[in-house]
Amino acid sequence: MAQIKEGFNASYAGVGDMLRSEWMEAAMVTRAEKITAHAQANAPVGDPATDPHSGRYKESFAPVESTRRGGIRKDRAEATASNTAPEALIVEKGTSRQEGHHTLMRAAAEAQ
Repeated sequence: MAQIKEGFNASYAGVGDMLRSEWMEAAMVTRAEKITAHAQANAPVGDPATDPHSGRYKESFAPVESTRRGGIRKDRAEATASNTAPEALIVEKGTSRQEGHHTLMRAAAEAQ
């Protein structure tokens, strides 16, 4: 009779292959696209009467970029949601006089 070994021994090479797989990259792209859509739908728009660039932030979400060599160690699939407007950092983080909107951060937390 064969004995059953307790526990689970992961194959690190197998886990690495999974993290770099096409389907994992596709899953990351899907998630980033949902984040981008959610962020764009909820992006703040300035008053056109006082803001010369009203709506620029909302219209400046970049197409999602992806790679299978992402992460700190370049060992996993990754997709990026971003905004290219010059004021994107200020809109997201704020300044000492203006609180940030955290548009992308909230979208990442809320987009399911």
